[in-house]
Amino acid sequence: MILYSFLTGIGAGTFYTSSTSLISLIFPPRERGRMLGIAYSGIGAGTSIAIVAGGFFSHIYGWRLLFLVSSIPGVVGSILFLHGIRGDQYNPSRARSRSSILGLEMLRTRVLQVYMAVHALILITYFGVTSFTPTYIASSSGLGIVEANLVFLAFPLSEILGGLIGGYLADKLGAWRISITSFIVISIAVALIPLAYYPIYVALLLPIIGFMFRTAATTLPLLVVESTPSNIVGTILGWYNSIGFLGASVGPYMFGIIADRWGFSLSYIAISIFPLISIPMMLSKKTLALSQLFHSFSSRLYPSEIPCC
Repeated sequence: MILYSFLTGIGAGTFYTSSTSLISLIFPPRERGRMLGIAYSGIGAGTSIAIVAGGFFSHIYGWRLLFLVSSIPGVVGSILFLHGIRGDQYNPSRARSRSSILGLEMLRTRVLQVYMAVHALILITYFGVTSFTPTYIASSSGLGIVEANLVFLAFPLSEILGGLIGGYLADKLGAWRISITSFIVISIAVALIPLAYYPIYVALLLPIIGFMFRTAATTLPLLVVESTPSNIVGTILGWYNSIGFLGASVGPYMFGIIADRWGFSLSYIAISIFPLISIPMMLSKKTLALSQLFHSFSSRLYPSEIPCC
């Protein structure tokens, strides 16, 4: 199971990086937020369907058939992608050196380091919430796991709107402002979950959290793309995704340890801190100053390849 999960994660990570890079190369800056939002809204839609279908198939037919059924969307999606995307729709220029291919020079820039660290911190909270909240709802309310999953369905459903509206607002108001707002709301709402003793109250918090998480997941890649020369966008997004999922691995493990020793309430409070830590990192004057310096420096190195901000 660990090996299969590892292989699944390789595929999922590759798709995220390549699709985000593809959209950023095809669409101009003024449309990227909206297009990424549309693409990322599919994550919420797919998760919502998976929760309902997964509970249905596993309850009636057992968990083994569930994995076979879950493999079908991947096959169908691959076929649709191959027939729907042509290779001549984009033509990114090649990097000039081996270090450029790996994006090592860009990884030394302070602004990209901050965005990658923030991504990891946010995913600690995201995967902590998504991994344990159905169990928390079931144990705290006496509901069965199927009923608890239906309550949790409010989370992925709200992600659909989070992607659509978050991308639109990023284009209009700026990805940086929307990201900061998302972090604040996420931190407060996650910390309030232990106070919601009844499922209906948890169901009221989950749409807020899901909406803001998907909004942040849409705006942060935009900031990365805006800070990266177009010829290595895919490489940098690969680093961004890989480092971020270190946080995704840590989050559930941290949440589970704290829950076993001190209870669910402290777990939620602990993981709500990480979005707050992200805020001063994003607000750092040094980060912003170096970001401006980096844009000036990059415009001289890659005068025709820097995306307009």
